[in-house]
Amino acid sequence: MADHPDKAAIAGSALFGLAAFTSPLTRAPLDHGEFGAWLDETMRARHLAGFATRPAEDPEAAKLAPTADEWAAHVDHVIRTAGADHAGIGLDMAAAHIPCVPENASGYPDLVAALSRITTEENVRKIAGGNWLRVLEQVLGQ
Repeated sequence: MADHPDKAAIAGSALFGLAAFTSPLTRAPLDHGEFGAWLDETMRARHLAGFATRPAEDPEAAKLAPTADEWAAHVDHVIRTAGADHAGIGLDMAAAHIPCVPENASGYPDLVAALSRITTEENVRKIAGGNWLRVLEQVLGQ
């Protein structure tokens, strides 16, 4: 991204627009899911609009996508900085409309193999799904 800021801005424009969203509403103390439903509907509409109006992708951009090992090196930085409990293979990697590793879920075994080369098997289990399950269990109170 630093070497090609113009291409990065174009490739990420739809996602950057989502990340910049600030809710004009807050969740009321006795909310029974209304805020969550409103936020889901609002973000879905913003997502669809952002990707519908995004500029055409640069065919050269795919060449800039990191390899699985380059991705793992970034994860290693996250592990050293925040800890393995705060890293995970995210859903943003599937159908992101920007060059990413992997292009779709069929490449996840390559990511797991790259993780195995840089960290422990326990950390691989956390990053490959354990952390997501832990957070979901906490959120759902199970």
